[in-house]
Amino acid sequence: MRSMDFVFAWPRKKPLAELFRGSDVVHVQLPFLLGLRSVRIASQVGVPVVGGYHVQSENLLYNVGLRSERLAGYLNRFLVSRFYNRCTAVVCPSAFADAELQRNGLRRPSFIISNGVPPQFKPMAGRRKPGEQADFVVLMVGRLGREKRQDLLIQAALLSKHGTRLRLILVGKGPMKAQLLRMGRALPRPPVLLSVSDEELIRLYNNADLFVHASEVELEGLSILEAMGCGLPALIADAKASAAKQFALDERFLFSSNDPRALAARMDYWIEHPAELQAAGQRSLLFVQPYALADCVQQLEDVYRKCVSRHHIHLK
Repeated sequence: MRSMDFVFAWPRKKPLAELFRGSDVVHVQLPFLLGLRSVRIASQVGVPVVGGYHVQSENLLYNVGLRSERLAGYLNRFLVSRFYNRCTAVVCPSAFADAELQRNGLRRPSFIISNGVPPQFKPMAGRRKPGEQADFVVLMVGRLGREKRQDLLIQAALLSKHGTRLRLILVGKGPMKAQLLRMGRALPRPPVLLSVSDEELIRLYNNADLFVHASEVELEGLSILEAMGCGLPALIADAKASAAKQFALDERFLFSSNDPRALAARMDYWIEHPAELQAAGQRSLLFVQPYALADCVQQLEDVYRKCVSRHHIHLK
């Protein structure tokens, strides 16, 4: 987890209780030790809690090499029982995420609110046009963890009819880095692995031909929205445990999850149809308009107000 810039926090009751007493509402983003304890403390001091659903049990299990639907279901039900059902309300980033909570026994009000696309993720002047250069740049963005499946993209590049043209750029940090570098040596052009600032990431979105999202586990897929906000079309895995497929412009932007041949075939299609790919970039810009960050912030503020109002009414 540290290799992905994540550190688990240890809760301390006294400073949390003092902080919560001066708050109108507490938003708990993750159901780990800090989150579980915070929900209990907030309840003790009489403050409403909004819980965020931003991590799936599969995120935790896949990263330690466990692929058990039974264990994932148990962990999901445990988190709903011990965390989400103790919140005043729950915020979900997608309809898929909301359905997962309902299926696992959620009894609290839930609201579907996207994480939103910040306004700086937009097309730049002189943005790269598909087919105007000899190489074809494919971009992936996300933690270098098992469930994100950067390895699938490398396998697909090996199977592509246009392998010598492909230039893969993988942005992220994580424990899979060394393995991905080893796999990439088999390609005519080994992939580039980067860790970049937001400014550099926006430039990468504007200088790629195609974005690929192969993750098996996703509650929304913010990197897809960022890419599409920059006018970069996204090719997405139709994974069972992923909400990301909701962002596919049409069936040509979906591929069978965990199938490198299917991914290779889709990439080859878009390499061979640059005019259609350029038109898809314009469609992407229209598609993401409802996901503007300012609108999502307003929706979240409305949830906070509802929770505070309901809490005061309940106290009376």
